Amino acid sequence: MSSDTNLKDPTVLHKVARVVHAWKRESSMLQMVTSFISKPQSIQAADARQHTVWLFDNTAYQLPAATTSKQVSWRAEVVACAFRKNSRRDITKLVAMIADLIGLDGEMGTDKETRHRITERLQPFLFHTASAHLMTLETPLPNSTIQMQKIGPTDDNGISSQTISANSKHIKDGTKIRSYLRGWGNQVFMDTIFAGPEGWLVVSDIDDTIKYTKTSESTGILRTTFVEDPKPIAGMPQLYAHIQNQLVPVWFYVSASPYNLYPFLHGFLGAYFSPGTMILRDSSWLDISELVKSFTVNTREYKVDRGEKIYGWFPKRQVLCIGDSTQQDPEAYAELYKRHPHWIQAIWIRKVTDVPHLDEQNSPERFKTAFAGIPEHVWRVFEQPAEVHHLVAELKSSSRQAQSPKQGLVNPKNLPPPPKDRSIDGAEISRSSLGYVNMRPAKPQSTTMDEQTFVPPTMRALYFSPASTAVTDHSSMNEPRMDSHVKFDTDFQTPIPSGNDYLVKVKAAAFSHDELRLSNILNPSKSIPQIPLHSFCGTVISTPEKDHWNPDGPKFKVDDAVFGLIKHTRDGAAADYVIVSEDELAYKPKNVSAAEAATIPMPALTAWEAIFKYAGLDTTDIKLDRQQLRVLITNARNNEVGLQALQLLRSHKLFPHSRPWICATCDAEDQEDCLRKEYNVDATIFAPLPLPHDYDLGSIFRKNRWDPVDVVLDCAGQQMFEQAHSPKVIKEHGAVLTAVDSTPAEARNPLEDDEPRKDGVLSRFILVSPNGEALSQISELVEADEVRGRVESIKDLVDGGRSTPLQITNDMVEE
Repeated sequence: MSSDTNLKDPTVLHKVARVVHAWKRESSMLQMVTSFISKPQSIQAADARQHTVWLFDNTAYQLPAATTSKQVSWRAEVVACAFRKNSRRDITKLVAMIADLIGLDGEMGTDKETRHRITERLQPFLFHTASAHLMTLETPLPNSTIQMQKIGPTDDNGISSQTISANSKHIKDGTKIRSYLRGWGNQVFMDTIFAGPEGWLVVSDIDDTIKYTKTSESTGILRTTFVEDPKPIAGMPQLYAHIQNQLVPVWFYVSASPYNLYPFLHGFLGAYFSPGTMILRDSSWLDISELVKSFTVNTREYKVDRGEKIYGWFPKRQVLCIGDSTQQDPEAYAELYKRHPHWIQAIWIRKVTDVPHLDEQNSPERFKTAFAGIPEHVWRVFEQPAEVHHLVAELKSSSRQAQSPKQGLVNPKNLPPPPKDRSIDGAEISRSSLGYVNMRPAKPQSTTMDEQTFVPPTMRALYFSPASTAVTDHSSMNEPRMDSHVKFDTDFQTPIPSGNDYLVKVKAAAFSHDELRLSNILNPSKSIPQIPLHSFCGTVISTPEKDHWNPDGPKFKVDDAVFGLIKHTRDGAAADYVIVSEDELAYKPKNVSAAEAATIPMPALTAWEAIFKYAGLDTTDIKLDRQQLRVLITNARNNEVGLQALQLLRSHKLFPHSRPWICATCDAEDQEDCLRKEYNVDATIFAPLPLPHDYDLGSIFRKNRWDPVDVVLDCAGQQMFEQAHSPKVIKEHGAVLTAVDSTPAEARNPLEDDEPRKDGVLSRFILVSPNGEALSQISELVEADEVRGRVESIKDLVDGGRSTPLQITNDMVEE
């Protein structure tokens, strides 16, 4: 028997597909073309004014403790979905056409209430998902503290799914806590039920098990999903209430529905059944014709996969599985039982007799085949819920006997060892009370270290503690919040990488290029990273899941030494571990220490962008260009960006034919010899800071008969930046760039405007961003001894909270 249900009326499905495709053609074509030609979206914070966000209710589980005195750790998978607001057009015509196609015209299709219901349920399928967005979760704990947790970024389907922890001894088994999305008031929230490792657990299907859906017919699916009020299967609410009273289980509702239906199904469950975690398919079906496929295609594989996930959370619980005969519930539950016979205690299948064309699905042969090899007392097929009411008491009784040592029914010494946990792909997983040990086979071409590196659930970190009150549109973003502070923590949650990220063990992270002072500029307002220091060096611990089984494996392998710059809208590297993406990394230069390597990415990439992005030079053509480039760098000796720019401009690899003319300013006369001897500048200018009132940079150029320069890289500040715009200093169509202060540049050119002013001069603050390709070239220059970093002092991570970061340059938090 196929794992896919055969639909009896495919013509309706095809008609709906044509209608939806016609309606969406205009907007989706533009979206598709844009996705091909545009750069990947930058990560940013979700905004209540621009986005709709859903948080899914969940269930927290406990990691086992190594000893009875060890505090247990609670963990929970947090699922959030983000959509763009107003990402749909008027759908009145579409609603009418769908109503007509599924046979409502003349019956219910003209009823205003019905059409409103169709519109309301159809809209989530037409929202455009919001990928690459971050959010902050606020969880009030029983000890009157609030736990803050960053979630995201969302993937291409607009989904963020990650595991977070709560190490609170005040949370007891059975506790229910409501968490809120920070900055969204009380509008967006989720409920978490904290469940201990032992007791009962129910895995229940939804459609045609407890909710009338008619999943064997496409017309039935469309009617019950978009038109009719949701109806429970007669007798099932009473049965589930009886189970709740007798077994007090944890509830998991596993449905093949797409997550677009979460609000609809959540309301249905809240009205008729016990609260629990709803697990839905994680694809956004923007085409509602795909909805039918979600209910019918590969449901067995999907439910086995989700069952394995639940087993990983609650391997010691006793499980009752409840499903129906329309889909592949018997086969899915049977497979789970064969994998974990000690876990599943009973399987109940509702034989659906109120939907036509189910003779094959309801045949005795089907059930005998599905449950072959499984004891008959374990599985039961029923038509009326009353048939299995008495079985609840039997399950409760058998559970008591199993727990009672006086009965002599359970002899731990004679029990076989419990089966090993298995991941989705069947690879063995060994769980540890202090963290997790990934026992998957080594990834392709990752031969230096097996994926068995111990990663603890918590780590040391230096972080900004957010204010306890939510940020609003009226909050000042330029002044620190009164109740926020920098803190060193030994129990910060270790980040868990998504399928596209690397996990790196940090060796060194740098206070470089005034990062904290410039954070308001480098990090857009209201974004939410907590950990500072984005220029770092470390060792790869794990690689993206998407690359695990590629023939060539991931670009960076486990145990590779890397360095990089993390995007400033994400957490930095002032911690034991950090999550990074591939475009933020390059191989660490082999000829420098980790501390020196960490000082390089941020200032070097800033200088690189000044020369090759804003000044308009092309690294592919510059080696063939024999025209001399003229550059002025202010305060070059005292600024890391200035020093990196000097080294790049003197690189023989970058400029093999034409040596740039460099003029550098300095604020001490003894620096002039250093600039000429060490960095081979062609001219120097004494410019004490702050500049004297009568200082005139243009007059100095005229007095020395110097021609105007192509590029000014200002590392001094507003006074020098303004004087650099003199036509005696900068050529027409030149670029005056600043690395230290965005205010004067913003007055001339807004940050989002890359076009030069009317006089032809581009004024710009250098908004540095990660660039793995450029960093790789910089790494080669370091190994060729053409570029070096500068380390002034090294401090251990534990001393970071006692330091005053704004008074430190290039401090390493750990080496």
